[in-house]
Amino acid sequence: MPYVKVVGCLMYAMINTCLDLVFPIMQVVQFMANPRLTHWIIVKHIFHYKQATKDMGIIYGGESSQQDILKIQGWTNSNWVGDQNSRKSTSRYIFLFAGGAILWQCKKQTIVAFSSIKVKYIALALAAKEVVWLTQLMKDIGLP
Repeated sequence: MPYVKVVGCLMYAMINTCLDLVFPIMQVVQFMANPRLTHWIIVKHIFHYKQATKDMGIIYGGESSQQDILKIQGWTNSNWVGDQNSRKSTSRYIFLFAGGAILWQCKKQTIVAFSSIKVKYIALALAAKEVVWLTQLMKDIGLP
């Protein structure tokens, strides 16, 4: 039960202030029923990371030029068979506006892909759906 409490504390911090912890915490959550020493070590690393980055944050605007400040930038990435247990891959994307992250996701794919190209296509399709939504949002609030 101590593992559950410690991971619960990390989840509380993740939800309220530390969205950069989503991926590592979701990895350790998978082993709540039967944590091993390796999982405890990973949790300890997450706490060390949290402590080391407590004074960091997202700065919107930053050193961007006026021309770039209203531009949305996005990246997508994936890994093939990232989860050795389920053989599923992971899709990731992030979108920046005014130099700061506004939308991101790291998600295990729902199918087992048999090629790295298919994994990349799935990740790109996931990000493309968000581009459509984000474009409409920007129009709705009156941004170019």
